[in-house]
Amino acid sequence: MIVLKRDGVRKVLFDKNKIITAISKAMIEVGDLNKPIAEKIANKIETEYFVNKGIVSVEEIQDAVETELMNEGCNSTAKAYIIYREDHARKRETNNNIIHKVMERIDAKNVENANANVDERSFSGREKEASSDLQKMIALEYNMSYDVAKGHKDGWIYHHDLDKFNIGEHNCLFIDFEKQLRDGFCTRNGDVRPPSTLSTACQQVAVIMQCQSQV
Repeated sequence: MIVLKRDGVRKVLFDKNKIITAISKAMIEVGDLNKPIAEKIANKIETEYFVNKGIVSVEEIQDAVETELMNEGCNSTAKAYIIYREDHARKRETNNNIIHKVMERIDAKNVENANANVDERSFSGREKEASSDLQKMIALEYNMSYDVAKGHKDGWIYHHDLDKFNIGEHNCLFIDFEKQLRDGFCTRNGDVRPPSTLSTACQQVAVIMQCQSQV
């Protein structure tokens, strides 16, 4: 029996030991390892499920595993197996999406020139935008909290310079100058009182920006 991989191109020989290993891992996760049942399911899939079919997909085999786990009354293991399968499917989808987006940047397709200072068709522009997309994916999928990442994806909040989130640095500053100049502010070396003249206010603006850039 030949197994068709998820890319729809690669083909490998069916190996029931991979099924036994996957089922055993799910069983161990729920604290209910039963090797004979794992072997029974693998043997059944090998000899009964796809007789005379010749070529089967990975998804078909995984569907069969889920069905047989439930037929054997291994509901907790089936649930763990399904969760594991869904988690890996989500990761594959994320990886496929980011590879597609990075290749778009490299090939200068769908040029937006969102940053007036960057020509996305240039060598440095393609390099920068491809790296930026990768950094954004890492921020949303791995470093941000689930709620904040979801809020950004759903459009409820917007995280400026998202590609800088992973290293904690930002190109643009958002400073409430009205509050700083009205109430005064603190620096590393002491407190600064509200200005009484325009000249002093201008000097304090420079100090505030300097302090912010060092945070």
